[in-house]
Amino acid sequence: MSLVVKVLLTICLTGSWSLASLEKEVSYGTAYNESGEIVYKEKHTSEFYQGKLQNLKTEYFLKESNESFGSIDSNFVKNSYVPSYKFIDNRHGRRAGIKRFDNQVLAYAKESESSIEEEKPFKLEKNTVAGQGLHNFLKVHLKEFVRDINQEKKVSFLIPMNQDVYTFRIRSKEIDKEKGFVKIRIEADSWILRWVAPHIDVTYEIISGRLIEYRGPSNLLTNDKKKMNVRIAYEYPVLKKEVASGKISSN
Repeated sequence: MSLVVKVLLTICLTGSWSLASLEKEVSYGTAYNESGEIVYKEKHTSEFYQGKLQNLKTEYFLKESNESFGSIDSNFVKNSYVPSYKFIDNRHGRRAGIKRFDNQVLAYAKESESSIEEEKPFKLEKNTVAGQGLHNFLKVHLKEFVRDINQEKKVSFLIPMNQDVYTFRIRSKEIDKEKGFVKIRIEADSWILRWVAPHIDVTYEIISGRLIEYRGPSNLLTNDKKKMNVRIAYEYPVLKKEVASGKISSN
């Protein structure tokens, strides 16, 4: 049997080109408003291949009935920090996301069911991040933020709903190695914008790299379509990652 035939037979039997063993992790988030009331709940399903995030799906649920009303589906295969993704909030007919085209992306947004969908192309720079790619960026660089309280990085954050890019600075705010967490501040790089734009504080476990708390503006609106700040507490009930066989594909 020739080497070529052996290789093709191996691929057919193992599915090594189209199928891969994906590690699956499920976590949950509970969002509280500034009065401490629960406003919505989240379920996050992450899929990893050889430790690298491939897909992340976030589902949003009403606090009263646990009925799903929206989601974000992100695919990181082509870019770890600028995934192709789709955000949906069925309560208000809001849509936003990114479609990838080589070294540029098409950002689209729809504010309501009755509004016209807007689209705008953006060329990707080295430090561009978007959507849940910001979380991935923080996880990749977490050790640097833990190592140095003066650590600071800058990113160009693409927000499809605004059809614009903003320069954010990211810095360590608090490091507690005894308790095992690091707090990171994300804010506008411009001091003028920092006066009017809300900042984000996130807390990560140092050893596991897991996000345990988020404080800042929500990407969801209230029932009466107003912006809100939230605190989201995360739980990881399944300590052992599930292993599932599935395709690695890009959108």
